[in-house]
Amino acid sequence: MFRQSIPPYFRILSLLFAFLCSLIFCCTSLTYAAGTKDHPEESLEDLRLKPITTIEGKVGDILRKWYAEGTAAGNVGDYYDNRDRGHSRLKMEDYPQLQKISYSKEEFKQKKHW
Repeated sequence: MFRQSIPPYFRILSLLFAFLCSLIFCCTSLTYAAGTKDHPEESLEDLRLKPITTIEGKVGDILRKWYAEGTAAGNVGDYYDNRDRGHSRLKMEDYPQLQKISYSKEEFKQKKHW
């Protein structure tokens, strides 16, 4: 039986898609803490005007093209929450539409950030 070769960019896109989906599903119950006085939420309209990614190269170019065409949803309305005390943070500037969950000092004391 033939084994077709999978292009490398498709593998990268598949991994990126899986990662972003896991962010969405893991963080849906955490949105209560998304906006604080220190970091107010941006409006969805403002987020839609931002690029889907700032990643350089083919993957970034393809994602921006798909977003411009309306065939990629983007990350408007999605939240990121680092649950390992900052051990391995996502490079937020690569995903301008993604919002970060912020915690107050009181929530830190209650360990809601971890």
